[in-house]
Amino acid sequence: MAFQYDQKLKQLDTFAKQKADTGMAGKSSVQRTQKYIGLGQKSAAQTTERAEGAKAGVRKLYDQVDVGSSRGKDADVDFQMAAWMQALEEQKMEDMPDPGTREPTSKIDFDEGMVEFALGALGDVESLGSGGYQALGPIIQKGMYKGQRSYGKYAVVEANIGPWTKKHYGKELTADQFLKNEQAQDVVAENELMGNWEKYGSIEDAVSVWFTGRPFSQATAEGAADQNITAVEYLGRWRKYYNKRLKKEFGDK
Repeated sequence: MAFQYDQKLKQLDTFAKQKADTGMAGKSSVQRTQKYIGLGQKSAAQTTERAEGAKAGVRKLYDQVDVGSSRGKDADVDFQMAAWMQALEEQKMEDMPDPGTREPTSKIDFDEGMVEFALGALGDVESLGSGGYQALGPIIQKGMYKGQRSYGKYAVVEANIGPWTKKHYGKELTADQFLKNEQAQDVVAENELMGNWEKYGSIEDAVSVWFTGRPFSQATAEGAADQNITAVEYLGRWRKYYNKRLKKEFGDK
């Protein structure tokens, strides 16, 4: 499963230390991280269950073949190894996403385990080749954010930095502090993206809300766009990077 279990454990530990040291830890961030850890534990339990079933099947097949006693006491080790290999392969095949190209209107089969790729693709769209965590957007010329600019890997507009860092990171940061804090940027973007995925039910809508403030169908109906790109084009770019990251991780099916 594409699931950064160790990373989430470390993230939760960081939040715990942060809260103990400073009394600050974004409640929504902690809750979501705990949820992911629970999913990871569930996945591990399912793999263990598959291994036990596979072990029984391997033993049955092994017993049906008359190979004598040449393996002696090492036979059970062979059962264990074969069982775990089979169980892990089943888990991998079941959880492997389809990295193939889809039409922009189709829905990606997305779950919490894929947040690593969704978040990475969001960063690619916003700042790949233009600074990453240190990226600074141009001054916005019109709309509700006129006169402001975006900051960091995920292009968070200045007006949102204070409230979003307070909500998700547990400490209100200034724009300059946010630009220097990679962890805060990741935490804010992940929680906003996944919160909107939970609210609207699709990762496409979550990405659209990040870009336009509206779910995809509403954004396209209203012709939502910034100075350079429409909502349809933005989602298309995000999907391209998302699929590219999946292909790099899993290869072609």
